[in-house]
Amino acid sequence: MVLHTITFRNNAVFEGLKVARYPKNITLKVLKIMEDLYNILECQKCAKQEDLKKSYQRLALRFHPDKQSEEEKETSTAMFVRVNHAWKILSDNNLRQKYDAAWTQRCLAQDWPIQDEVEIGDFVQGESEGSEEESTFFYMCRCGGNHILFESDITLRLDIVCCDTCSLTIRVLYTDTDV
Repeated sequence: MVLHTITFRNNAVFEGLKVARYPKNITLKVLKIMEDLYNILECQKCAKQEDLKKSYQRLALRFHPDKQSEEEKETSTAMFVRVNHAWKILSDNNLRQKYDAAWTQRCLAQDWPIQDEVEIGDFVQGESEGSEEESTFFYMCRCGGNHILFESDITLRLDIVCCDTCSLTIRVLYTDTDV
């Protein structure tokens, strides 16, 4: 099941960890910024995998849409999707390590001034040396350098990105559709 579909202006569509070409752009809604996934699962960052799993199961049961009344269904479904997204990332050791590094970087970067807000669709897919296993997306900085995102950054919704040449920082605005 693909939870997030992102369309770039060059008609490339990013689904999970796959990039496919489509003939037209799709209108999608704006998402929130990168979230603390440990907070969503009500765990500490140092929690063991089994503790994360227990917390996920408890929260998934609590917020499952089939267990809610009609008036609570919309908010609980949104929370269920957030809990499921957090578990999908934190249950994979490789993605968890990338998330931990990205979250630490984001927390440090919050003190930096944001020069611009850029939609994810403004990034251009390109080739990057040394990163053959995942696609790379670039947004040109006004200094001539690049703001760079990898596929895993997009999966994690990394929203504060520094230029690779200067100190300018942008906030990335993501678009999303629930499938």
